Amino acid sequence: MRFKFHHRDKWTCANLDLVEESLEKHPKAIVLVGGASSSGKSFSAHTLKDFLEQNGHHAIIISLDQYNFGLSGIIPNKVNLNLFAGSLPNRKEIRNRIKKIIYDVPFDEKYRPEQIDKIRESIKGLVDPSILEKFLKGLYDEWKVLNFDEPTVYDLASAADDVKELYRDGCITEKKYSKVISEQIPSDSVIDGKQYDVIL
Repeated sequence: MRFKFHHRDKWTCANLDLVEESLEKHPKAIVLVGGASSSGKSFSAHTLKDFLEQNGHHAIIISLDQYNFGLSGIIPNKVNLNLFAGSLPNRKEIRNRIKKIIYDVPFDEKYRPEQIDKIRESIKGLVDPSILEKFLKGLYDEWKVLNFDEPTVYDLASAADDVKELYRDGCITEKKYSKVISEQIPSDSVIDGKQYDVIL
């Protein structure tokens, strides 16, 4: 169900009603909060979480921001899709090697020619020599037109898997993304689905 509200208190009350209606039929309620970049999704989700908890529910926020592939994933993924129709082999290992090279490099320098040279040396055994230079040029070109608002920036499959696991009362490792280095960072924090009846 979709509703449009001009007042946040009406929105939170309407969502409380929908959550409680859903919980009459299902073990958990899932609420999706959508909108454009910087439109207030996180603020709204936290407002709703607080309101639900004031009314006896236990809610967890799963923010898509934390499922950002990071620049070591976004740029190679775009090159793979745009230049190789998704057929490039060894993608996971290519991403891992690129991540090691650009992890601590300042944002504006991550895919500069000097980093591309290091990437070339690191991945030349993983990428067929006949397409290596095309791939490397693609990295540089995609870097110049990077758009963080595209859906391809996010690991939607992993986010969906985690929500399903929480819905089944399973446990997931909390995802963490650093905006400082634009990469996923290690996490040992575990979220237990049994503790929540609402997933935001």
